[in-house]
Amino acid sequence: MMSELPPQPIQIGGDPRTFSEYVTLRDEIGKLSHPARPDVDWRHVEKLCLALFELNGVELQSASWYTLARIHTAGVHGLNEGLSILEALIACQWTVLWPQAMSARMDIISTLVRRLQNFLRCCMFQHQDELTGLYRSEALLQSLRDTLTGYGMRDAGQTGALYEQIKSAIVHLKEGAVNMPQPLSEPPTPKVYVTQPTVGASASMLKPFVSGACCTLLAGAMVLGGVVWFRYEQMQQQAHMEQQRRVKEAIPFERLQSWQQGMAELQQLTEQLNRLDKTRGKYLTVSELKSSIFSVMQAFNQHPPVEEQLRRYAEDEGNQSGEQVQIEILLRQLEYRYQLLREEKGN
Repeated sequence: MMSELPPQPIQIGGDPRTFSEYVTLRDEIGKLSHPARPDVDWRHVEKLCLALFELNGVELQSASWYTLARIHTAGVHGLNEGLSILEALIACQWTVLWPQAMSARMDIISTLVRRLQNFLRCCMFQHQDELTGLYRSEALLQSLRDTLTGYGMRDAGQTGALYEQIKSAIVHLKEGAVNMPQPLSEPPTPKVYVTQPTVGASASMLKPFVSGACCTLLAGAMVLGGVVWFRYEQMQQQAHMEQQRRVKEAIPFERLQSWQQGMAELQQLTEQLNRLDKTRGKYLTVSELKSSIFSVMQAFNQHPPVEEQLRRYAEDEGNQSGEQVQIEILLRQLEYRYQLLREEKGN
């Protein structure tokens, strides 16, 4: 007998901008606005979103990017998966959802809707069995639009236009007027259907029907639970690999010590000079003073802090391209170290 698989809830997330996954996601999605229009790796975007959900929880921006990735990798099925997450977040977690600013929320939703519309214009539908998914999209968008309107969001984040576009696709599909290739698809997800018994059915007919329906429901739940568990295991493995990568790329602790070491040596020199000032006949030779100052300067110059590198870059000192690369590497290393320290401290 198979034991029941435990649910794997994902918590509501806070500000994700300190996570490397967010930075990588932002850069990947940023390709959509690049003049050269490089290809976006939507599979990678989807994996990064799942990793961010695991590390930080779900918030509005990453949920929107996940929805965009899913429609590119799984068509209407993926769109509905993303819209379901967004609808639940907005309906139930609006007061605590990140970001808090209404203008930022409106911008995220409007941008998502515009990009979904652009995708759907190029990806129409030709199979009648896609109607079920489109009807689900229509219902989710209707609910989302009503919820956003209730919150006072102007034009409901332009969800009404996307809603009408889905309705138009449904009409064309029902009329059999559209014949274009489908988007990327993924293996079908198991679905469970529960049929309601007909009123007035006899007890002798109802018993075997109920038994069969229960068996079907149990089998479907076991398969679906296995799929959910498999995806959760994938997320766990990916999160572990990402953790190892951050540990490897984080700035070493030794580099964090150079400024503190220089300050400690400078403090020792100051105390030594103060003591000599109070003692008649005691002094430092020029050679001893130069040696002490050299040691302090060596500690400071061993690893210049990012503030100093930014100053050099701002004042056009030295090799600009080299400075830029060094600054970007150092900022990324510092960010990884900060994330690891936060996790160690439970923040």
